[in-house]
Amino acid sequence: ATFLGNYRNLGKPNVPHHVCAEFGNLESVRTLADAETAAIMLEPIQSMAGVIEAAPEFFRGLREVCDEHGIVLIFDEVQTGIGRTGNWFFSGSHLADDVEADIITLAKSLGSGVPVGACLTGDGIAERIKTNDLGTTFGGGMLAMAAVSATIEAIEKDKMRENIAEIEDYLRGRLKEIEEVKTLRGKGGLLGIEFAENCKPIHQKLLENKIITGTSSHPNVLRLLPPLCVKKEEIDLLLEVLRKT
Repeated sequence: ATFLGNYRNLGKPNVPHHVCAEFGNLESVRTLADAETAAIMLEPIQSMAGVIEAAPEFFRGLREVCDEHGIVLIFDEVQTGIGRTGNWFFSGSHLADDVEADIITLAKSLGSGVPVGACLTGDGIAERIKTNDLGTTFGGGMLAMAAVSATIEAIEKDKMRENIAEIEDYLRGRLKEIEEVKTLRGKGGLLGIEFAENCKPIHQKLLENKIITGTSSHPNVLRLLPPLCVKKEEIDLLLEVLRKT
């Protein structure tokens, strides 16, 4: 169901009975959503698309559309969840105008490298799920559950959400010193540096200096997803390479 062409072309025929609305454009959603729509699913910060954000009012509007037509609102928080934006979840935060999704999907950072995924629901969805409806062969595995528990405990104990919010502020301030940088997108530790030109050479130069960053479908946007415990000294290493590139 993704809108990214690379994945849609690989997965043809695509998932039936779905349409794509324009992210951040509430009128686009209103045009497509009606009483026959089962769910609206989105990534609240479009990471691979170039770290694209939407105004908080957009999420308030989505909630209203869903409530009007009886539609389930689903946030894919595989990247935005578990403290990544400085909040435990994008759902329910000020970034979403306090709007809560009916379903949140999680994975990746939830287990700090141990394979695990989760589906969180509100009461309205949970009361309709019967025992064993969501049973899986490896669901609730002890190793994965221990990893999840340890991850949540470490983030809370070491104040990593507060740290990543400070890191974002620090990086925003320092990037103003680099002329080639147009803007910094995103929140917390899900960030995209937009350059004036294609960032592929910069991505390669950083890799040569043992700094891992990510590209996106936007050729000028370099994605940053550092660990929540990243230090300012480590951000300085990134900035040093950017100045010399």
